[in-house]
Amino acid sequence: MGTVRGAVVLVLLAACGGASADRPLDVPLGLTRDRLIGELRRLEYCPGHEPPSAREVYEKCHVPGVEQGQSWVVAYFDGDRTVRLDRFERYPTDALTSERFNQLVEKRSAVAPPSEEARAAIAAQQELPAGTQTWVAFDGGDGTLVGVYMLTPRPPENATILEQVLSPRARAP
Repeated sequence: MGTVRGAVVLVLLAACGGASADRPLDVPLGLTRDRLIGELRRLEYCPGHEPPSAREVYEKCHVPGVEQGQSWVVAYFDGDRTVRLDRFERYPTDALTSERFNQLVEKRSAVAPPSEEARAAIAAQQELPAGTQTWVAFDGGDGTLVGVYMLTPRPPENATILEQVLSPRARAP
């Protein structure tokens, strides 16, 4: 009986891990650092210990459960306002990478369909990330663009997924 109860607790803990981080990055641009920290904490990302700068990394907060990959968010600022967010994810297998890419595209598509106009706008303002295998673009609403990329890992991030939220007016750093 104790073994069954322990197994149920383990399953419940595993189900909790990463649930918020599985959703698309739905954080608006233009937030102050303080507001961004609150929004990213909601998605289980925590600030580092470095002083504020134009580029800040938010690592995954420690949450109970089992995760299949790693993820982190890089925020870019103009003054004290966010102008771009990049969420990098790294998975150990091609199957998990493909599954996650399809999941992000499906969840984004439930809000807004893929957009050729957004794709053209992103391509016009920046080069595709190194290692891009395939990508889908969306109108993120509120004047933002969203790119979801499946990547072949390349240094320095060695990421397999990139989800980018950017302003059509912002230039790549």
